[in-house]
Amino acid sequence: MQMRRQNDCLPYQEISEPGYAETAARTFTRTWHDGGGSVTLSGPCPRCSCDMEVEIVAEVFKSPGGLAGTTEPVLCEGTDRPHPGSPWGEPGCGANWLYRVPDDCR
Repeated sequence: MQMRRQNDCLPYQEISEPGYAETAARTFTRTWHDGGGSVTLSGPCPRCSCDMEVEIVAEVFKSPGGLAGTTEPVLCEGTDRPHPGSPWGEPGCGANWLYRVPDDCR
């Protein structure tokens, strides 16, 4: 994978938009582990398009009513390019959103 120069991508900004969750739901791949005990979400960040992967554990995201979602927002943790102005050790662009996974997707 080729690293892009820092000025080739969006600057770091802690931001959330309703469309981020909708885009992630459409574009992320869900990989279930341990009989549904956790799920790995992978795909392009809805804000900056950098590749990212995050694992969510079932105990954190189970909820009544047939839908599951994190209680904490998913954060962009892009791995393929640095972002101008990002805090030390933060690889992403600062985008965050809540991600809901339907129970029947397992």
